[in-house]
Amino acid sequence: MVILFWKGFSLFFTNFISITMDYSQKLHEVTPHTLMFHTDNSNAGAIIFPHFIVAIDPTMNPPDSRGFRTEMEKKYNKPMKFLLITH
Repeated sequence: MVILFWKGFSLFFTNFISITMDYSQKLHEVTPHTLMFHTDNSNAGAIIFPHFIVAIDPTMNPPDSRGFRTEMEKKYNKPMKFLLITH
């Protein structure tokens, strides 16, 4: 209810956070084709395939999720096509 009432402010605030955060420092390579993305609140994973990326449990915070996707697509120059939710 508060989010809907303050929608304009909320969108501005979350976009500001995602622009100012350095998400590249939060990516950690587990194997050559799997990565982990860690934030203070949650973490996510990714599997790199030859033509696309599969995201695994993206973070619970929308700005972090956008940062995760942006960094993955920028680093590997591939689209994030699929999403796997494990819980």
